Amino acid sequence: MLSFHYSTMNAGKTTMLLASAHNYKEKGMKVMLLTSGLDTRSGIGVISSRIGISSEAYAFHREENLLDYLT
Repeated sequence: MLSFHYSTMNAGKTTMLLASAHNYKEKGMKVMLLTSGLDTRSGIGVISSRIGISSEAYAFHREENLLDYLT
């Protein structure tokens, strides 16, 4: 399953993402978090919310074929 959510800034999108990933993992499901290799705000390969929760993620780069990584 692939989910896509969009909203205004400060709407809680990252918090919702990290909470959903946590819930899926608790149910024994595999979760793959991806982020851009260009996004270094919280460190390379890190997704972090304003409220202080974070998780490691795969940092993909422009030259990579994302479909190759997912299959």
